[in-house]
This record gives sequence, structure tokens and C-alpha cells, in this order.
Amino acid sequence: MRRCVVLIILACLNLFPTGLWSDVNDGRIIISRQDKTIDVFVTLPGDMLEQLTGTGVDFLTNDDGKIDLNSFRVDTAPLGDRAFAPVIFGVGGDIVDAQAIALMMHAKDDKVPFDTPWDALTAVTLCIAPEDAGPAPLAQVQAYVGLSLYPVAGMEDLHISFPQTHRADMRFDVLTFVDGSLVSHGPRVLPDGGTLTFEGALIELRVPGHALWLIMCLVVALFGGVLWRSGVMAKTQTF
Repeated sequence: MRRCVVLIILACLNLFPTGLWSDVNDGRIIISRQDKTIDVFVTLPGDMLEQLTGTGVDFLTNDDGKIDLNSFRVDTAPLGDRAFAPVIFGVGGDIVDAQAIALMMHAKDDKVPFDTPWDALTAVTLCIAPEDAGPAPLAQVQAYVGLSLYPVAGMEDLHISFPQTHRADMRFDVLTFVDGSLVSHGPRVLPDGGTLTFEGALIELRVPGHALWLIMCLVVALFGGVLWRSGVMAKTQTF
């Protein structure tokens, strides 16, 4: 019986979004909400950053168009502000300022974790490139950007509007956290010049889907245990 319970719990834990996102997605967005703050973290291939924001990436590259990863060891918040300057952020019915936390470029082969707000904060602020790393083509790097909206009503609807850049639709894996707890996870499609809207009015009242599955699995396991124990006791009394 114990083995059955363990197997059920492990199966439920597989519902948690860990590891790299599916290859069908172009990138991942993490929304981290608190009472008066909304942090937005975005990662996508380096050669897609300009397509997303409409800002040319010449200010990030060398004359040959390659990225010097070690150049991101300094304060990179101004780079994030410049890259996302054309993007409009709204909370509730108001347009708000988004201040960049940092912008970072990592080699794709590094497979930097990006599953939680803490992962994301580390990814955008910590340069892990070896000091002897040579310049890399944009196609071989992954861009990571963090932006903070403060002070705002952290549980209101969030709108992020992107400029038209004559690109194809982009698909993002989106994770939303409230006070550090995951409350939603799923894919979102962003058309050219489109707006991503994240509902927030009732978000803190929702129970994460994986948590519901885990609760259901535990109830089934416990109920099965009761039935099994009752059967054993019945057989014992018979003898």
C-alpha cells in the first residue's frame, strides 16, 4: 500500500512545471506578483529580441554582430530599459512605468534555470560566462530580461503591449506566481503588435491546478488505504 501511495504522489509531482519549456515555445515569461509590485521576467533566443520589442540590438553587439558575453558583468539595467522602451505596460486601467532590473545574455548551451522568480532573478543578474569566452553569434545566445513595476496594485490585471515588427506569431510558456507561489501555468500566443493580458483581480483566490491534482490523488490514496485496512481487519476477524 505504501508503494502505491508513493507512486501516486510521484505521478502528481510530474505535473509541476520544472526544467526547460517545450521546444514548441519561443520563450518563457514569469510574472511575479506581490501586494504593490509586479515583476516580469522574459527569456527568448537572442536573435528574436529585436522581433519582440522592435528595438535594434546593435547596442548589445560588437561591430561584427556578435555578443561579448563578458561585457554583461556590469550594471545592465540601462540595456534592459533601452531594449523594452517601445513596450507598453498597463496595470488595471493605467499605463505604468517598467524599470528594468537587468538584461543578461547567456550561451544557449548553459541551459540556465528559469522556472521560478528566484531562478529568473538570478538569470538576469548573474553573468556566468568564462572569462576567456569568445564572442558568440546572436543565434547561439539566450536573452534574459527582468522588469519591475512599482508601486502598483499587484493583484490587478496586467497588460503588456508590443509593437508591430512584421514578425510571425510568438508562443510563450507563461508562469504566474503570487507571493512566491505558482498559481497558473500555460502557453500564450502573441501576435505581431499584440497585447498579452494577465488577469489578476481574483488571482490570489485561485488554487493552482497541480495542487488540486495533488489533493485529489492524496484523497484517493487515503481512501484506498482505508478500504484496504478495513478488508484486512475483516479477514482477521473472520479467522
